[in-house]
Amino acid sequence: MYQDCQDWLDSREKVELCADTSGDKMSLQNKLERLKECAEKVGDREKKLKATKELCEKTTKNSSQHVHEVLRRDIDHLQSEWEDYLARIQQTEEDLQTAMVQWEDFESKFSVCSSWLKDMEQQVKNYELKSTLKEKQTQVERFKKQREEILSHQPEIDRFTDDAQNLMHTSADARLSTQVSQLTNRYRGLLSQVKYEVVLNSCEVVRVVCKHSKNVYASSVSDQNIPSHQWQAY
Repeated sequence: MYQDCQDWLDSREKVELCADTSGDKMSLQNKLERLKECAEKVGDREKKLKATKELCEKTTKNSSQHVHEVLRRDIDHLQSEWEDYLARIQQTEEDLQTAMVQWEDFESKFSVCSSWLKDMEQQVKNYELKSTLKEKQTQVERFKKQREEILSHQPEIDRFTDDAQNLMHTSADARLSTQVSQLTNRYRGLLSQVKYEVVLNSCEVVRVVCKHSKNVYASSVSDQNIPSHQWQAY
């Protein structure tokens, strides 16, 4: 019976294999399932340990002092290993659950950031060239508001990147790096694009204003019958 207890304590190797929190979400889920199998056998194993201790107690009553001490030492050792085993199962489960939460948090934030980027990319992309000065000015203001909104999401993108770095450290999943890089590159590209549109459309407004001012001035000069070669010099 003592050997039975010693044999099931060897299942600690299975628990140790589950203690590795690296890998993707599916890998962690599989480890939790294997750990659950070990935990489900705890009740039966506690009964075996109790029966072993009771048998030793009976044996020591009719044994020498030396045998009594040897058995007591073995039982104490077995009890200590059992307590370590239970603690290891609990700690491993907590570590795996923490890693799972990190993955779920990453996936949730990635989904939110990716959806927001997709929406903003469409907004920046889908615009028409305007003809009147008022429309051009309105479009400049639109791009400026988009620029401010994009900049306001910078802290969120930074937090996502930091959290992802922590997950990459624990999971050692190379695919995470690719996903994070793609998302941050999309953000930088979007910000650069909207800044470019602000400058481009602002220049267009200035061009139209200058052209309009020149036309007004030309009309005024024409009304005063001043030769064109004179007012063009101004």
